[in-house]
Amino acid sequence: MIDRRLFTNIDWTLVVLVLVISFIGIANIYSATTPYKISGTPYYFKQLNWMMFGLFVALMVSSVDYHILEDLGCTVFWYCCS
Repeated sequence: MIDRRLFTNIDWTLVVLVLVISFIGIANIYSATTPYKISGTPYYFKQLNWMMFGLFVALMVSSVDYHILEDLGCTVFWYCCS
């Protein structure tokens, strides 16, 4: 379950700037590849899909409590080194 505090602690300016830069990049890919007849999925659509996948992964990673990862990291370290 996603905690509400997650959304209050996000730097929304940074998120908006990253999305704007991503969409500018997708627009550039679209304008560069529009004249070409591509069989299959167009490059800009593939890039849009990967951007959405990246946003989903970022949301999932940021929703994990880092204390759990810290404990897991120590456990793995001691297991590997002993």
